[in-house]
Amino acid sequence: MKIILSLALLLLSSCSIFAQSSTEIWDGTLDVTIAKLRLKLEMTLDENNAWQGKMFSVDQGNSEMKLDQLQRSDDSLSFEVKRLRVKFEGKINADAGTIRGTFTQDGRSSPLEFVKGEESKPTTHIQTWNGTLQAGGRKFDFQFRVMQDEDEKLSAKLDSFSERIFGLNCDVEHEENGTITVKIPVTGATYIGTISDDMQTIDGKWKQAGGEFDLQLTRVPLDRTRNSERPQTPRAPFPYNEKEVSFENKNANIKLAGTLTSPRSGKSPAVILITGSGPQDRDETIMDHKPFAVIADHLSRKGIAVLRYDERGVGESSGDFSTATSADLATDVEAAIDFLKSQPEIDAAKILLAGHSEGGLLAPMIASRRDDLAGIVLLAPPGVNGAKLVMNQSRMIAKVAAAADDEALDKQEQILKIAFDLIKSPTPDSGDFYEAFKVKAAEIMGQDHKDFQLQPEIEISVRQLDTPWFRYLANYEPVPALEKTKCPVLVLIGEKDLQVNPKLNLPPIEAALTKGGNQDFTVTPLKGLNHLFQECETGSPGEYGSIDQTFSPKALNLIEQWINKRYAK
Repeated sequence: MKIILSLALLLLSSCSIFAQSSTEIWDGTLDVTIAKLRLKLEMTLDENNAWQGKMFSVDQGNSEMKLDQLQRSDDSLSFEVKRLRVKFEGKINADAGTIRGTFTQDGRSSPLEFVKGEESKPTTHIQTWNGTLQAGGRKFDFQFRVMQDEDEKLSAKLDSFSERIFGLNCDVEHEENGTITVKIPVTGATYIGTISDDMQTIDGKWKQAGGEFDLQLTRVPLDRTRNSERPQTPRAPFPYNEKEVSFENKNANIKLAGTLTSPRSGKSPAVILITGSGPQDRDETIMDHKPFAVIADHLSRKGIAVLRYDERGVGESSGDFSTATSADLATDVEAAIDFLKSQPEIDAAKILLAGHSEGGLLAPMIASRRDDLAGIVLLAPPGVNGAKLVMNQSRMIAKVAAAADDEALDKQEQILKIAFDLIKSPTPDSGDFYEAFKVKAAEIMGQDHKDFQLQPEIEISVRQLDTPWFRYLANYEPVPALEKTKCPVLVLIGEKDLQVNPKLNLPPIEAALTKGGNQDFTVTPLKGLNHLFQECETGSPGEYGSIDQTFSPKALNLIEQWINKRYAK
């Protein structure tokens, strides 16, 4: 299970103990087998006497999650976090000051109890310690940021730069004999060391999962504390205009929020960025990378306006992502096109789409039925249906990540094929789908289906296949829309892309554009780049977080030059 590993009220009567304050804090601990994750609920009564809520994953850098569909009565509480497919339903015990219920994510449920808590005391950053840990043939580069509250209680934040995980909460104990004990609840790790007389080093042992490793920490000045931002993440001030915007998809009755960047003079050509699969924010944020922010910054510096927006149900956008298919998401893009046409800084005759991954499937879908697009840029676009795509990417990723043999890969494909065959024959509900899948998968593995258990992460993945979104994607063929696309097309894909394999996907794309008689298309594989257009070693998704580069400058330049060659002011 993941909280953020790819983790919402009616006004109570005046006699309730919970109505004494307009803001309530509740603390809980979720046991997800591999770790115990502390959660904090913050529920606030607004000026309209309506409750709003947020949940924080304390042990994952206090990651914030907006609570959706928050319902509350004197004795019950329920909420969702749609972008993480999380639901909670619980009973309130006013006398005990508890909320006991069930936390569900991706079909897996766990008991969860919240108890009435208090707001965290403010802390001050007083020290930074750096260290490098050698473990299991790997090197981990990280820092501890030591914090102190008004009562001089110590705590720490762990930043792992090798794994791109930041702000993990740590408990700290400092004994009079100089012994320092640091516990990281979310990982189960403990570090015990002795601080030097000059307070500049700590020598000790890192203990985790039965292993013990030597580790020396070195104190660095506070101004040398490293931050988590990627080198390419844009930082103000910007040499172009930037404004927050919103627009409506009237047919779907939803409001979409985004950012429009544009040159400071005259009307400009414009690009609408379309994100890949899953609920994505306007920057297509992944592992602290913000590729769409990087693309927007590059293009707007070169005279091209860019609109990027939170997908429906994500960030500041309304709607429900969990029920949407690719066809539904395409209507959001069309609402963005119509919105841009009304903006005074945009040349309405020069609006283009740029879609990444699934976004590269949506762009031709839209271009095939509209004649008002100046062009489309397809970044790692699928050229086959979703079933073939997932079968191929699963095999390629497993082969690189686990060095699996062909026999194991063949068995994996057989199991996936079971799921895809079931998807083609809709079942009444997810429970029936998963049980039918288990029976057939157990046969392949030579086990009794009653005793057959998949690993939790595999079970979650299989359950996610039985969704409106994937059922549509599994059967959607991109070729017909590509054949009908007549506007200029640029196709870029990394040669080391394991998620959208260029050898599988580029030939049908190129053939479809040729067959349809498109007079202006360019298909370019890019050497050494992965699915995120990073310069990489293997292309495995496991590398994404460890690479500091967000988006290859070569790819950025190709996009900008292709657009400006045709549509520069």
